[in-house]
Amino acid sequence: MTTQTREPLDFGKALRFFFEDPNWVGKIVLGGLFTLLSIVLVGSFFVSGYVVRIIRRTVKGEEHPLPEWEDLGGMFSDGARAIAVYLGHVVPLAFLVTLLALPAAGVAASSHDAPATLRMMVVGLMLAGCVLLSLIGVAIVLYLPAAILRFVTHDRVAAAFDYRENFLFIKRNVGNYGLAIVTYLAASFLSQFGIILFCIGIFPATFWSTAVFGYVMGEVARRDAAPQTVPDATPPTTPPSQEPRGASYTDFLP
Repeated sequence: MTTQTREPLDFGKALRFFFEDPNWVGKIVLGGLFTLLSIVLVGSFFVSGYVVRIIRRTVKGEEHPLPEWEDLGGMFSDGARAIAVYLGHVVPLAFLVTLLALPAAGVAASSHDAPATLRMMVVGLMLAGCVLLSLIGVAIVLYLPAAILRFVTHDRVAAAFDYRENFLFIKRNVGNYGLAIVTYLAASFLSQFGIILFCIGIFPATFWSTAVFGYVMGEVARRDAAPQTVPDATPPTTPPSQEPRGASYTDFLP
C-alpha cells in the first residue's frame, strides 16, 4: 500500500478562480438571477446543479471549472438530487428537534405552579437539550459537504449515505477539508459586502460564494490522499505501465 501525497489547498486561488474565467461576467449575472429565483425555490435546483458541475470539472482538473449555463435540464436533475441529499440529512434533525421541543414545551407550560427547584430543573434540561441539538447541528454542517461531495464524484445518491466511507474521506483529507470549509465561510462573509466589493449586487455575490464551495470541495477530492492498492507481488509478465491501480475519483465521474 502506498499513499498519495497532495499539495495543500490554495486559499487565494479558491477566492479568485471565478474571475479567471474569460466569461465570468455573463456566468455570474445568470447565477445571480437563479440565486434570486431561489427565493421561490425553483432557482435552488439550478444553482445546486451548477455547483455539482463545478465540482466535477474541478476534480477533472479543468483550467476553467465554471460550466456554461447550458443543459439546464441536466442541471435541474443534478440539483434535485443534491437537494435530496441535503434534505435527507437535515430533515431527520428537524424531526428530532420537534420531538424534543414539544414535550419540553408541555412540561414548561405545566410547571408555572411548581416549586422553584422543579422549574429550575426544567429550564436546565431545556438548556442542555438546546446545547446538545446545537452540537449535533454543527456536526451535520461539518459532515454534510463530504456527503454531497461523494454523491457528486460517484454520481450516486446512495454514496452520500455511506457514512463509513464519508467519515473515512474526511479523515484522509482532514487538513484540506477543514481549509475548504474555512474558505467557503470566508467567501460567504465577503459576499455580504458584494455591492461594495464587486459592484454586482448581493445575489451575484452570493452565487460567487456558492461557486467557491463547489470549487474547494472539488479540489479536496482532486487532492484526496486515498491509498492506491498495489499488489504485493506483480507477475513478471505484466509490464509496469499495466500494473493494477486503485480507483480514483475521476473513474466515477460522468
